[in-house]
Amino acid sequence: EAAVKEEKPKHSTEELRKCNDRLAQFTTNYSSSSAARAKNVSTAASKIDGSIVYPGEEFSILSKIAPFTKSNGYEEAGSYSQGKVVDSLGGGVCQVSSTLYNAILRAELQITMRNNHSMVVSYVPISADAMIASSASRDFKFKNNTDVPVYIEAYTSGRNITFNVYGKETRPSNRTIKFQNKILKTIQPGADVITKDKTKPKTFREVTQSAHVGYKAEYYKIVYINGVEKDRVKINSRYYQAAPKYITVGDKEEETATPAPTKEATEATDVEDEKTPQGVRPGTTRPNTTTNGATPTRPGTTTNAVTGARPGSAATRPGTANGTTGARPNTSTNATVGTRPVN
Repeated sequence: EAAVKEEKPKHSTEELRKCNDRLAQFTTNYSSSSAARAKNVSTAASKIDGSIVYPGEEFSILSKIAPFTKSNGYEEAGSYSQGKVVDSLGGGVCQVSSTLYNAILRAELQITMRNNHSMVVSYVPISADAMIASSASRDFKFKNNTDVPVYIEAYTSGRNITFNVYGKETRPSNRTIKFQNKILKTIQPGADVITKDKTKPKTFREVTQSAHVGYKAEYYKIVYINGVEKDRVKINSRYYQAAPKYITVGDKEEETATPAPTKEATEATDVEDEKTPQGVRPGTTRPNTTTNGATPTRPGTTTNAVTGARPGSAATRPGTANGTTGARPNTSTNATVGTRPVN
């Protein structure tokens, strides 16, 4: 007969009953997010909700919410990559890790791994963010350094994400803490980066990424006893790079059509050709011209006639003015022909 070995559970229900005090709460807002980013935030929060971290255990957020794939519930949304905003699967999950980071700071649990973004984010104060990236093995981790289990509640509501951290409160009631950043240096973004798009008209202009101001900053925990500051502890010191504004402008060449000869102009040329004396090309003088270059005149014509003009004319077609040749009747001589309207 096979022997049966009984194993006692590692943790008991009695242990869990001890973690009924809320140690900390933190909320951030994502009301300006796209639908895809909002879905990613909600998906990641649901994967963390209900987590239990027993005394001495380490919690890893990547182990809970990764991989960032469509099959795991994630969509493409904006994220930082080499100083630019690009779309990637799971874009927005860093807001989840940053919100949890701030809750864990306030619960005063032990942070074992935290990385900042390359540029500042809008949903938490400068130096209060926690960037994660599975491809670069950048995780957010903390350790339960208390004697009782820690229970993590996470939920989203009205485009807000909230984390509650439960455990056993052992801190004195007259002791309070708050967090504050200190800006050491501000770095202004460089000149705008202009990209020309030959498929867009020259009137096109689009800002594809707004400028980011850079900072060097520190983050502090300030401890108060009975409302009086007793201690100031530096949590981190970080650098955030500046980034220029990126603009795309149109650079498509405008096409201008070449005007086709009009029927009237063609007919006028034919008439002039018929009246040209045989053997003489239009615009040239006949033999036996005078030594001063004046062309012999026909009988009945004036001596100031223009070369090649028909008798009784002043080198103009009927109905034209100022000797402008080839203008259509009742039209303006300064009209632009064949120009295509600007797109």
